[in-house]
Amino acid sequence: PEPEPEPEPYVPEIPGGLANKEVVLFATHFGTPGNTLERMREECSVAENVTFGPTALFEFDEDGGPNMITPEEEVDAWIQQLVDLYCQPDPEEETEGENADEMAEETAAE
Repeated sequence: PEPEPEPEPYVPEIPGGLANKEVVLFATHFGTPGNTLERMREECSVAENVTFGPTALFEFDEDGGPNMITPEEEVDAWIQQLVDLYCQPDPEEETEGENADEMAEETAAE
């Protein structure tokens, strides 16, 4: 018998697709993580011009219970990386807010 052909990579159905997007990969596991992040990266890489943000792998106890093995500090550091990269205020919005404050002060002074 002939070998089965390789399955096509799974690309999630995302409105507009993953092309020209930045993807943040993370996974949770208990026991051996295998190559989960590598497989996810490979599957997402079929999209045109996709880039990747910080990745993370969080481990829980081998029994599949709620006990996290990954140190909480490591999780916090990853979250802080995401905040620093993606949650900074838009400088234009800050300028607009400052202008509004200045206008309010000028109006109050009149």
